[in-house]
Amino acid sequence: MKCNSCGTLVKSGDKFCPNCGGTIEVKEKEVKNNNNFGDLFISVIKYILSVLLKPIDAIKEYKDKMVNPIFAVIISGIISLVMVISNLIFEIFDVISVSHYTFGKGYETSIEFSRIKDLNFLELIFKNFFIYVLIILVIAGVFYLSSLVIKKEINFFKSVTISASSLLPFVLCSFILAPIMTIAWEHFTVINLLGIVYSVSLLLGLYNYELRMDGNMKIYYNSINIGILIVISYVAFVSLFKNTVFGL
Repeated sequence: MKCNSCGTLVKSGDKFCPNCGGTIEVKEKEVKNNNNFGDLFISVIKYILSVLLKPIDAIKEYKDKMVNPIFAVIISGIISLVMVISNLIFEIFDVISVSHYTFGKGYETSIEFSRIKDLNFLELIFKNFFIYVLIILVIAGVFYLSSLVIKKEINFFKSVTISASSLLPFVLCSFILAPIMTIAWEHFTVINLLGIVYSVSLLLGLYNYELRMDGNMKIYYNSINIGILIVISYVAFVSLFKNTVFGL
């Protein structure tokens, strides 16, 4: 949103321009557009394409929409849904592909669609969707709470949007490109690593820009948050491993 007098970009909800002091008038049409689901959905798609190529420019352009709860819900839902669908396709392909060993011919792979019934679709769809959304909320929560500690508070829904969008490279590489490349390239794990590196860089870069982090504080802030996320991930992994292997 821009000031009607001088054109300076102002935050959504501000009543006076920080540059000229002029009164900010919000047009009724602009308010409706900011809350219209269809317009927000289109904005999310454009934002997703933008944040992969020019992340800082994307935050500047969509900063007013990023504080909207619906915007945060849409982008989190889209990213989680893409992960669910990709994982579901991979699981189906893994189940219906059966390898048989024939003497003199070696291993041969056949497709048995009847094995699809062995899959637990409720778990693969709803449980995984809940887990992916929870991951986004945990990341957003960690960075949001730490911003309160250093007294550089960020809007929680904007934090959710940033956290969700930072997962885009990881989702693209690990859930889309890597499964496809397994067919032709055995070193597909490199793609996963590239996605993780880009996602972590994007996560830290977007938060550092939004909170205007620099100097020693930037190093402490990034290190502590990543450390907390690693501990949470480790605890979750250990708990999952125990439940799976030992049935505890």
